[in-house]
Amino acid sequence: MRIPKSLFNAFLVALVALSLALAAAPASAADWKPSKPITILVGFTVGGAMDTAARLQGEVMSKLLGVPVLIRNVPGAGGRNSVTILNRAKPDGYTMAAINLPGQAVNQVARGMRPDLRSFTWIGRQVSNPYFLQATTKEGKDQWTNFKQMKTAKKPIKAGITGTGGNTFPISVITANLVGFPVEFIAGFKGPELITGIIRGDITITNLPLTKRWTTAVQSGEAKAVAVYLPERHPKFPDIPTGVEQGFPALDR
Repeated sequence: MRIPKSLFNAFLVALVALSLALAAAPASAADWKPSKPITILVGFTVGGAMDTAARLQGEVMSKLLGVPVLIRNVPGAGGRNSVTILNRAKPDGYTMAAINLPGQAVNQVARGMRPDLRSFTWIGRQVSNPYFLQATTKEGKDQWTNFKQMKTAKKPIKAGITGTGGNTFPISVITANLVGFPVEFIAGFKGPELITGIIRGDITITNLPLTKRWTTAVQSGEAKAVAVYLPERHPKFPDIPTGVEQGFPALDR
């Protein structure tokens, strides 16, 4: 089925609202001296992009603050578990969370889920990484090589996502609406399982961070990199075309 325009518009509204909220109230911890371990909640499994970033961040924080920084993985509900646990925690600075804003923004604005993300104290952006769309090359399955071809799809394209709270969902929503192809979402994948699903042909497309780890199937020929969401090609992955050069300038980030 096609994604309703109401959901697409709600997602854009959510991004604007939360961006303004974050810009208005940056946190400062210049005078804070913690005396016990800090816990960072990660709403996804060990080994994923957000988990890896949180662990790197934790190492630096531990050196700067002089206390251990523990990573607690609480996967489930598309990353929503970390938001729920953070909301219940004592607001003393010892419990933090790495939250994927795009996915949680959809949950809040389009589905009315609580708590209000603007009620948290936001420290800053954890990581900024471009995503790219890859498609299966499994024999006997629909194979997509570019956006213009996908636009001609007569039946829904099966897109693998972790859940409605993960980044794969809003990115896929925006892409499907801007390019104009029908899409069917197949949810419930853990991060690494999306690559397995692409290789086996259980799903025909998915969106993943543009890193060496997530391009393994492309490098082995078991998947096709359709496009990267950047204004220009990435210098480390020059063979992957952008959505812009395929005629969709809005898909530049």
